[in-house]
Amino acid sequence: IFSLGIPSYAVQDVPAESFGICVLLFACLMFVFESLAEMLSVWFEDPILGMLQFMNFWFASFLFGGFLIPLDDLYWPFELFYYIMPYSYYVRSNIYETFSATTFEACTNQGVSAVCVNSTSGIEVLGDLERFFPVLSTENSTVFDLGILLLIGAVYKVLYIIGILYKTSLVAPIKNVEGL
Repeated sequence: IFSLGIPSYAVQDVPAESFGICVLLFACLMFVFESLAEMLSVWFEDPILGMLQFMNFWFASFLFGGFLIPLDDLYWPFELFYYIMPYSYYVRSNIYETFSATTFEACTNQGVSAVCVNSTSGIEVLGDLERFFPVLSTENSTVFDLGILLLIGAVYKVLYIIGILYKTSLVAPIKNVEGL
């Protein structure tokens, strides 16, 4: 709440209507990364290698999230990263929820800015931003994106549980030694 609420809603004056759903989206994103960290802690014997893989995943999800490299610019093997990394789902819904509740001043001078919309609607401004950031959308896909984020996190959580069950099955059984 403090990492999202104070910077966005207290300092930047984002409309409060989007606070609840944006916190829920952020919590789902953190669930994905927490589940991944748990999974890596079990499957890697060396904690440094596990942390490096976590950083690798974070960087890859940032890189293939759709706002640095659009999906259309990715070749097939790398397109898979776009679909399995969590940032594209989080960014699309978070920006939609924030912009749908925001009003802007109308821009009448087209030469002033790259994004100039003669409307106060946040959705129309978002539609103009979509030209530069194809991951954004004027369609509400928040429920779908929440489901995908929960699914990605659940997959990592299941892999974590499988790792625990596997690692605990490697332990030798305790034998009763007489005389001790």
